[in-house]
Amino acid sequence: MNRKWAFGAGVVLVVLAALIALALWYRAAHGMRTATGFAVGDATAHERVLIASQGSSFKDAMVREIIAHLKGHPVYVRVVDVSALPDVDPGAWTAVIVMHTWEIGKPDSFARTFFERVGAQRKLIVVTTSGSGQEKVPGFDVISTASVIRELPTPLGEVTRRLDGLLGASR
Repeated sequence: MNRKWAFGAGVVLVVLAALIALALWYRAAHGMRTATGFAVGDATAHERVLIASQGSSFKDAMVREIIAHLKGHPVYVRVVDVSALPDVDPGAWTAVIVMHTWEIGKPDSFARTFFERVGAQRKLIVVTTSGSGQEKVPGFDVISTASVIRELPTPLGEVTRRLDGLLGASR
């Protein structure tokens, strides 16, 4: 009986170790990196845009394109990782763009807490990426997309259209 128990326990441990290894691999291969923070423009500009993102090829490309779209206009842009959202005062910004990934049936925890704290404000532009490209934060007008670079122009066009509407006369 002890041999059967030991064998069963060994099998359980091997399966558990395999599941842990698979979870670690998945996180390394598909998980979000920390976005590199930086700023563009004059910090004293009247119009200010905060972009909170996660590090991924798709989101990095979207950030670059948004900044290129704003080039030549008197706008201050600050890019931060979504983990900085607890310290964000939306009142200090003309527009706040939050780009987050929907994982395991829910939005990023920093993004979710931010949304709960500030609610669906007009100045908030939410971009949710997910495998299906269909996930949306309830109660928010979300731009939902899969992280497919060749499809970037569609969500980018919607982000810049909304952003232009928020930035007003200087655009």
